[in-house]
Amino acid sequence: MKKWYVFPILFALLTLGCGGNGNSGNKGTQPAKPISLFINPPSARITPGQSVKLTVTAVNTGIIWPDTVAGSYTRAGNVATYQPPSAAGTYNFTVTAADDRAKTATAKITVESMESAIVEVFPKTVTLKEGMDFMFVADTRPEQTPSWNVSGNCGTIAPNGKFHALNAGTCTATASVPGSSDDVTIKVLSGTVNTGTLSVSTIAESLDLPASAFAQCLSNDATAAVNASINEGSTVFGVNVTPSNILLNRKTGKYTTVPGAYPLGRFEEALADLLTKSGLPSISAVNVEKVLSNAHYYGNPDAEIVVLIYSDMLCPYCKRLYNDQTVETLTANYPADVAMVFKNYPLSMHPTADKGAAGLYCAGKLGGDDAYYSYLAQAIQGSRFTD
Repeated sequence: MKKWYVFPILFALLTLGCGGNGNSGNKGTQPAKPISLFINPPSARITPGQSVKLTVTAVNTGIIWPDTVAGSYTRAGNVATYQPPSAAGTYNFTVTAADDRAKTATAKITVESMESAIVEVFPKTVTLKEGMDFMFVADTRPEQTPSWNVSGNCGTIAPNGKFHALNAGTCTATASVPGSSDDVTIKVLSGTVNTGTLSVSTIAESLDLPASAFAQCLSNDATAAVNASINEGSTVFGVNVTPSNILLNRKTGKYTTVPGAYPLGRFEEALADLLTKSGLPSISAVNVEKVLSNAHYYGNPDAEIVVLIYSDMLCPYCKRLYNDQTVETLTANYPADVAMVFKNYPLSMHPTADKGAAGLYCAGKLGGDDAYYSYLAQAIQGSRFTD
């Protein structure tokens, strides 16, 4: 007798964990023609005399543009070029939904003095394999677009800070603005990216982590730490798919979720929602402290918005989100306001994912943020983990 019922059951089990485009849960009846309004960027920091382009996206509604603003603006279609006053301060630019006057979208534009320029790059060191890409984050104050250059022949870097590793060796990448610069050290290992079985101890060795301490960490507290991360995601945010991306305002506890490997635009919409919408869910200050305690930051650790990525390094959708550098690009686009924290959430359907997660925990424990994200860059390319 053919057990035809096995296939739908197996499919249901598989789709519970690895999140795809994030469509999960019940597909209840949706409200007809929901109205939404977004403005991008939702916040920006500029210097006196600069203007900023604001793009408004309206769904199922027209747009009411402001009659008066602090400063001035011109408009072409759904794009406004806003020129705030030259005096230092924060200025709001608000648009309203024509079909629901209660719905608005606001961009907060901060004009900063040019008295002392500062640029800070995250992370400070990274270890990659030949052929890998890695996005660096440059936080400039006041906000400016830095110029990038690389000394050495181990790779190239794009104007947005995305580095491409070419040749084994060590080089320095520098982000510069008038009056300030900051360097990062990049170590490129020989050999192509390994997409097969990876040894977590070998990755740790490539990061110059002490072998004995790494082995001791794997044997002692790594399993408990990974399980605690899984429990945290499930109990605090109701995580049940990977990747589950939580955009959290650390000051207010408000958050919104992007469950899946969506493109950058979806994350920018979620960021705008978090900064402008009321009625979003929130967590207590105790839980904010809980999820950020001992977190490993990619980007500015003092950023108001933290994108928590609960992820399984063997989940194909998690790999896609990482390899597209989606959240990394979001962080690089809003370096003063947004940081990323990758969280372990290995799934039982991937039998060795817990080993990879344990190695990531130990890399962070022994080597800090830089080792944590260097380990992640290598490990997330693999298909299986061994000790």
